[in-house]
Amino acid sequence: MFDWKSCGFCGTDIHLMDDGRMADFIVTEPLVIGHETSARVIAVGKNVTNLKVGDRVAVETAIPCQTCEYCRDGKYNLCPISNTQARAWMSSTLLRTSVRFLIQECEYCRDGKYNLCPISNTQARGLPPKHGCLRRYYAHPSDFLFKLPDSVSWEEGAMCEPFSSYQVRTSAELYSRPVLHNQTPRPRYPYYRKNTRFRKPRLFHKYTDLNKIRLALADKLGVDKSYAIDPKTFNDVEMAQTIIKDMGCNPDI
Repeated sequence: MFDWKSCGFCGTDIHLMDDGRMADFIVTEPLVIGHETSARVIAVGKNVTNLKVGDRVAVETAIPCQTCEYCRDGKYNLCPISNTQARAWMSSTLLRTSVRFLIQECEYCRDGKYNLCPISNTQARGLPPKHGCLRRYYAHPSDFLFKLPDSVSWEEGAMCEPFSSYQVRTSAELYSRPVLHNQTPRPRYPYYRKNTRFRKPRLFHKYTDLNKIRLALADKLGVDKSYAIDPKTFNDVEMAQTIIKDMGCNPDI
């Protein structure tokens, strides 16, 4: 059981609040949201050996079946069970990045693609009908809680879940030079500049009418250059050429 300390707001949370749904996940009764979370462990079960009371953890909110082919191959974000249990929209990436997965039953989990696990997706926290992390106390499987070093703040710990997905999808390495497209509702990308392994990020924005505040924040947090794009005059080839010229090379990611 944990007591949450910091929780981010995802675009999924905004859709659930404003629209009452996210894709096929429809809110039909009161729902607690929240799936980008850091927390402190306040109690452990008798069989838990990887955690103790007081540990600081990042939370993996989607719980895969751990038996399907995807889970067994370490790809529990594809677990069909996980995707139906998801407490958050397709957020099963932390376990995958650490290559810690248990042998489960469905074909997806067994193949390591537990993010497709149907059982896991129905269990995901923060998606109807499962409550999310924005409640005082929360019981969660210990295999899906990951210890945080003391050097990582609660806020940075809450960002482990979304950042892990970028790391897995991009295979970013030390000194990679990414171009970042569209911050989304969470101004997290500029953090790459100060808090991750990236050396020279560039920020690429698509909708200036929506992104003036985020562009200013990105500049404040230290991106090398941000681009405000007018969708009425945008030309993708010209923008790509401009970015490559500014970087002095082709982007890695």
